[in-house]
Amino acid sequence: MGAVEKAVDYCRRAGDQAMDQACFMAAARFYAMALVGTDLGAAQEPLRCDLLLKAAAAHSAAGELDEAAEALQRAADLAERQGDANRFAQAALGRARFPFFASGGPDGEYVALVTRALDMVGERDALLRVRLLLRIAGELAWQEETRARSRGMEREAELIARRTGCPAAEFAVLVHRHLFINCTPENIDAQLADDKKMLEAALRGGRQEECAAALAFRYGSILRKGEATLPPPMLALAPACNPVLVGGALKRGYRYYAAILALLEGRFIEGVSLVMHFLGRAPAIGQHSVSTLWPALVLPFRELGRLAEVEPLAAQAMARFPGIPLFRALAMNINWLLGKREQARHDYEQLAARNFQDLGRDIGFLPCVSVLTQVCAGIGDRRRAALLYRLLAPHSAMNTVLGPLVFFGPVAFHLGVLADVMGDFDRAQSHFDAALAACRRLKARAWEAYVQHGWARMLERRGDAASREKAHQLAGHALVTAERLKMAALASRLAELKEPSAREFEDKSVCEPHAAETAFPAPLASGCLKSSANGSGDGTVKNGSLPDQSFDADVASAKGQPPESPVSVSDERVLAREGDYWTLAFGGKVVRVKHARSLTYIAQLLDSPGKEFYAPTLVSAANGFSPGAGEMSAAVTNAENLQIRPFGHDDSGLILDRRARTAYRRRLQELRSELEEAKSFNDSGRAAKLEEEFSLVTRELARAVGLAGAAPRRFCSASERARINVTNAIRSLLQKLRKEHPELSRYLATTVRTGSLCSFQPDPRFNRRWRVSKSA
Repeated sequence: MGAVEKAVDYCRRAGDQAMDQACFMAAARFYAMALVGTDLGAAQEPLRCDLLLKAAAAHSAAGELDEAAEALQRAADLAERQGDANRFAQAALGRARFPFFASGGPDGEYVALVTRALDMVGERDALLRVRLLLRIAGELAWQEETRARSRGMEREAELIARRTGCPAAEFAVLVHRHLFINCTPENIDAQLADDKKMLEAALRGGRQEECAAALAFRYGSILRKGEATLPPPMLALAPACNPVLVGGALKRGYRYYAAILALLEGRFIEGVSLVMHFLGRAPAIGQHSVSTLWPALVLPFRELGRLAEVEPLAAQAMARFPGIPLFRALAMNINWLLGKREQARHDYEQLAARNFQDLGRDIGFLPCVSVLTQVCAGIGDRRRAALLYRLLAPHSAMNTVLGPLVFFGPVAFHLGVLADVMGDFDRAQSHFDAALAACRRLKARAWEAYVQHGWARMLERRGDAASREKAHQLAGHALVTAERLKMAALASRLAELKEPSAREFEDKSVCEPHAAETAFPAPLASGCLKSSANGSGDGTVKNGSLPDQSFDADVASAKGQPPESPVSVSDERVLAREGDYWTLAFGGKVVRVKHARSLTYIAQLLDSPGKEFYAPTLVSAANGFSPGAGEMSAAVTNAENLQIRPFGHDDSGLILDRRARTAYRRRLQELRSELEEAKSFNDSGRAAKLEEEFSLVTRELARAVGLAGAAPRRFCSASERARINVTNAIRSLLQKLRKEHPELSRYLATTVRTGSLCSFQPDPRFNRRWRVSKSA
């Protein structure tokens, strides 16, 4: 293999690894660098097509949709020129829009593209044919005149899956049925049955991603049905016997499970951190996951007093999918809550223009009506409250859910709100009672407080003495929950009612954590140090444990002095955090160092020898979310560390946009012509000025477009900032250790590698594992 071929292979592998670690913009750059090598004639065209498909996936995951579309178009043109049906079909599938909602009819151009791919594939690849058929069926599903053709294609795909016995094809058919056929509330029982078959097909196929997706679909259906609690992933995956498959699926499944429980139970910081993890790993849960997951941030960020940070996501979703009523309703609701009442009223009137007949009967139907209910109640629109009530009434026993993570509360709660607006207090009371029971079944403590608040407001409006007494009790219990869960927005609204006393209604049964809250123990680092059980007090390390000197450490830390090290002078290799200090033991010498972020990076690397971490992954771990395989929940306790941005805004934008790059290239062509003319006239003065300008424009263009014009560069992306920060932090730590522990400093300098990919490569001659404890 020549030098260029090696470079292409290394860049491709680096891109694959960056994709695995959810560093999508960096992956796109690596694939672009690999494409430069193919431009030099080092690879065959099929490899170039594969690289374009990978680059498109990376751009799409990073939110760079224009770049993704351009790469897919180039891949499709290349594959069609070669007559490569498989790659042309993959390019066509990659260009999918967002057809899961009834958003205004099929895209004729895209349907034609997929149909052409279907003709090229023929009968050769059953799985690919099934996916192409289902993609067209999804586009045609929402129009009356094309629905028959959609059903025909779905039946053909189902027959192929049944004939071939391919689990992946069966899984694809069942996903289509979940999203397009059984998505209406009336079909919830059929959806639950199909979701069970989907999980069985995923287990037979042996793909971890499909197992995790099937769990997510199943959890969403169970929540929507509103009758049972969620089974833990271990129980749901019990029929499988492949430990590798089960292990990988459990890792993903428990993240869904933990996120759902955290959001339901009001553990907002943990829930938000997990949702943001899913947003960062979009390809693992679907191409358009940002559009279906960001609504999960609305409730927690509202209660954290940071709802304005979600507004750009709502605006972006509306701009990208203007025909989807749910996104418009969510943006309307956010504007209403932020006090932008005129804009919210304008959007409300648009959605209500035809008496809500434009709300598509799709997966977003119940969420959209539920969100409209809240603004309708705020406005006091009694006439339209009756219209919304009629839409929701047939589904009063269900919950309003979008996917597994976005919970809009029981339908009964929204019916109670509407009945209150209409002045039917008896019916409202019945609905609130049913909603409170539904929330308690699910242990949805935050929504339990919302129901109590809505019920109390209704009783205050009713006005009789018994109602006012009941309202006082409900508001008191809601305030207890709001204070315990730190629901600032709800607490302020409760203050609008007659002042309830939280202490008066303090109820241990209400305030004690649910069992599920302690179901996920704190992550344990590999080789974690433990307190000595022998009670010898001699300060020696025995069987990997240390004597308990936390009291002394706390006292010394309070005085601003490093406490005495509890580690003896031995040949143990230890890196353990104790409060504000870290203990480092190496080569028979022990030092104590005040906590710094660089030590968190080092601990992550030493705990996984030989494993490469992308720099942003280390930064995420230092911020409180650990990527370790066994860590199922995010230990984030500081809301200030959680920051969200519109999807794809990983930096300050392009150095030069497309128009500027085109202008620069045009100017270079003009300068070449003028320079040739000046030289032909022997005009040395003019030629020197033109050469200077040519050099300047070339440098600026090279700075803006990257290696050989491979891809537009951006102002200091997050991944680049992470690389610089991690490298500088570790370098600073080694300089500090050079004075305290020169031997350890030299050892880490030779074994810890920094850059875009960081790793700890231990010396094979001294293969003694480090004992690492990262817990404060």
